[in-house]
Amino acid sequence: MATRTMVKIPDDLARAIQSGDCVLWVGAGFGALAGRPGWAPLLRRLVTTCPEDARESLEELLEQGRLRTVLTYVHRHFGDAPLAELLEEVSREGDAAVLAEGTETLAELPWRACFATTYADLVARIFASRKPEVLSHLDAHHLSLRDREGSLGPQLGERMLVLRTPPTGRAMRADGVFYDLVEEVVRSRTILFLGFDPDDPDLVQIFDLLDRVGRGNTHFALLPWVSPPEAEELKDRFAIEVIPARGDASLGSMFGELARACAEVAVRPSDAAAKLTALDLGRAVRGVDLRADLALDEALSLDIEWIEHLVDALPAGSLTGLSASTLLRTGAVMLAHGRIDRARRCFQQVITQGAGREFINFARFDLAWTALYEGDRAVALDGLATCAEVDRSLAVVPPRFHIREVLGRDGTSLLLLCRDRESKTDYEIAVATLARPVGVQEHARFQAGAELLAKVEHPAIRGVRGGFADGRLFGLMREPTPGFVLADTLDEQPIALDKTLELLTPVIEGLAACHGVGLLHRNINPSHVVVAAGAAVLRGFGFPPVIAFARPSVRAANRGYMAPELLAGAAATTASDVYSIGALTYRLLTGRAPAGSLAPAHERNVGLDPRVDELLRRTLHPDVDKRPSLGQLREELQQIAAGPRVAELGVPRAIVDRPSGGSAAVPVMIEETVSAPLGQKFLPPADPDDLEAWAWILERKPTHVEARDAVARIEASAREAAQWDRVAEAVKVRAQHTQAVRERTALMRELGSIYETKLGAPASAFEILQTELEELPIAEQHDSLAELARLAELTGQWSQLAESMQLVADRTPELPRQAELYRGLGAVLAGRLGASERAVEAYEKANEAVPTAEGLLAVIPLYRKLGQGAELAGALLTLADLQTGFDRHNTLCTAAKVLREQLGDEDGALGAIEIVLAEDPDHGDALAAGESLARSLDRKPALVDILARRAQLAHGDDDAAQ
Repeated sequence: MATRTMVKIPDDLARAIQSGDCVLWVGAGFGALAGRPGWAPLLRRLVTTCPEDARESLEELLEQGRLRTVLTYVHRHFGDAPLAELLEEVSREGDAAVLAEGTETLAELPWRACFATTYADLVARIFASRKPEVLSHLDAHHLSLRDREGSLGPQLGERMLVLRTPPTGRAMRADGVFYDLVEEVVRSRTILFLGFDPDDPDLVQIFDLLDRVGRGNTHFALLPWVSPPEAEELKDRFAIEVIPARGDASLGSMFGELARACAEVAVRPSDAAAKLTALDLGRAVRGVDLRADLALDEALSLDIEWIEHLVDALPAGSLTGLSASTLLRTGAVMLAHGRIDRARRCFQQVITQGAGREFINFARFDLAWTALYEGDRAVALDGLATCAEVDRSLAVVPPRFHIREVLGRDGTSLLLLCRDRESKTDYEIAVATLARPVGVQEHARFQAGAELLAKVEHPAIRGVRGGFADGRLFGLMREPTPGFVLADTLDEQPIALDKTLELLTPVIEGLAACHGVGLLHRNINPSHVVVAAGAAVLRGFGFPPVIAFARPSVRAANRGYMAPELLAGAAATTASDVYSIGALTYRLLTGRAPAGSLAPAHERNVGLDPRVDELLRRTLHPDVDKRPSLGQLREELQQIAAGPRVAELGVPRAIVDRPSGGSAAVPVMIEETVSAPLGQKFLPPADPDDLEAWAWILERKPTHVEARDAVARIEASAREAAQWDRVAEAVKVRAQHTQAVRERTALMRELGSIYETKLGAPASAFEILQTELEELPIAEQHDSLAELARLAELTGQWSQLAESMQLVADRTPELPRQAELYRGLGAVLAGRLGASERAVEAYEKANEAVPTAEGLLAVIPLYRKLGQGAELAGALLTLADLQTGFDRHNTLCTAAKVLREQLGDEDGALGAIEIVLAEDPDHGDALAAGESLARSLDRKPALVDILARRAQLAHGDDDAAQ
């Protein structure tokens, strides 16, 4: 009779089984149902087939329980064959064995599939009524449970998949097909692990695989002999919930518990389809970087229509089921393809769902980048500056520069006005960040190009002051150049030849000067021509590795202006720069960039001299040898222009001259009648005071003016009526959907004040301020900590306060201030939470930053309490170095006592006493301790001196010792 296990089966597991969404994964212990051996006896038999010189060591390893090492050794030296042969032999031996009582219950449950590391044939026998299809992970080039949706389900009698999974880690790691299947199951199904012991080698290998796959759904494991800390680790690392069972309980009895649990829960529809869509989206964007600027190349290579299709296929178009990494990557793809509203929703969702701090920092950075795409430079500046303070890895310029203004972007680089902290000089900087690691040779190559460019003396190349290569950051510095970017004012109207020549002549001459010193531009397009006072200026030089012609972002930014040989993979030459100048000339004369079959320029520019068509044809010729030189191009254009004039069609006019002083840009108002995510207008709610409805609109389009005004109106009305709970809701909506970090900070502070002073909820105020803390610049975080400490006195939220203090202390760059914060953290941990060990860590960090008597005096009692003698002695000696007089001597005597009594270091103790006596020969405690130590160490000279001094003190006579 099977023993009743009284195992509590979680309802979530029972529902997953009932809905047909549960996959069994069984180990060698499953063989006990037919009297088959587990891993330990299997490996003992396997070891007997190994060479004699290895058997003894392998048997010792088995005795030590190191099963994985033995299995790995056999696989490494002899391959899969020995284990496969042994398993076949065991299966033949037990082929006719009677199955354990209760086994039939397992087959009655609607499992989606079963994976087996050892006895797949036994699984097939148990599920014979389901006509199982037994496959090896090597039998198919593709495996997916979704391919079997029509044949696998909760209905009994349907065919079931039984998969032989690789028992060794090397096979699991090498098999991409198997990895994809496990990832699918982990993220869209529920796994129940049966027949495993915690030390089984195949289970350890499975955990290694799950570590690579990452967390997904919650899974379950019936495991004996698992301690609470081990169960907690499995839950935290793999989302595996351990169902504890007695080690002597039979599997058959556990099957009965599973059946009873399934009978007691209501059947719910399967949600695997929605999770599979999320999985497909995650896989589609997997190679995309989490940072929108670094993701550009990979994002542009993806099919945006397919990505949008997957997003639309999510249940109700909701993003809530997506992981933070998938949201960030999807948003980056949307942004790269101009789906700005959809990108913003993805980034906002990361913040809304409370992902980890690192992901939230990425989301705020990407929102700043989104603002830049929209032209809202003030919000972009605010976001980029805040992100750099919170996480230095998100900085877009080296620490020596302070960003004063965001000027724009040109496809591959970010354009900034920065102040050099060292020279106090303003520079325009075009900076690019590469997504890949960069070596010193590439740094040197870039620097060499920047230095050579700075030496070129020509008005069109003026103001260049060199460059920098710092890690993955590459930047070119130049003096601020007031003017307008040519690309910003071009439309589809052609420009007269003489005006075109007026614009391009200095550009051509400046480029020729660069060619004269062996320097190529490699990146010519209208975004890199600035029409300044007096003449045009050429910027945006494309030095490797920033400008690599295989990069999709480079190709997109230079579409129509890149020479065909560069598209084909050839190296850049002076002829490729000539092609780009020719393409720019064509763009100005016709209103269109050259693309495909080239129409004659005079067809769009009536009255244009036909000789221009012939000149452009040669300049844009695919054969580099047939293109003219820059000098020939300029001369021929000038000769044609010197002939009969044609009607002037006008030159682009500056919309506004950017001042050189670096004042913040004014945000550009964005048209907001259409939302890209849904492709339709947002109709206002029937009730104009429906705050939740307006919040829903702002969640999808934070720049929606009508919604923002409505929330402000609702807030003002609630304030007038003193409805503070309503005011708090409105302020919270505003804070959640503002794009300016500083505005959000101010709103969050106001919200905290309302909770505390108006609603009498200081605990809520604490939570609000703690959330806001991470978004503040470092200097302001210190002030907020004081406010949090005040609220903690009222609410007792000391653990949360300690968490915030730790966060701020870790980020603070100034050592004195950092040490002060760590000391405060130590005081909270020790005095309020009783966490002595954590308090010691905090005090040690404080003393490492800036040793102070205050910090050492605080940690010394904790060392005593924890019995850390060595640390106690070290702290006492360090404290003595910071003290003088009586305090110093008493501390040294105490250190000597610790050295002797707790550490047995009498030499060190005597050394401390000798320091005291050298400074104060009459110190009584030091004389007594010194005498004892000198006697113990048989230091006769020292003993004689000490005894003589004690005698003198005893008799008050300097001659008494004679």
